[in-house]
Amino acid sequence: MSIKAAAIKTADGEVHWVPAPARHHNVIWLLLDMGYSLGRISYGEEGFVTDQEEFVSRSAALAIAQANGQLLAEYRELAAQLGELYSEFVW
Repeated sequence: MSIKAAAIKTADGEVHWVPAPARHHNVIWLLLDMGYSLGRISYGEEGFVTDQEEFVSRSAALAIAQANGQLLAEYRELAAQLGELYSEFVW
């Protein structure tokens, strides 16, 4: 399993994502274009989608990215300190 894209899981359980190298703010713009309010988006969870189309939290995504060597070298230490994955760390 590997990290495929940044994603947001809205409070209603729907997962929205855009292809890499897009970032979470790109998903937010997509949701706004779809008519979601900022309030509705803010209750969502930022995470990632795997190559198996599974939504995972930032912390679970970090473990997956580390196991697959997906982290950019310059962010490995910071990622380990934060314990969460950010799209900047992989693309």
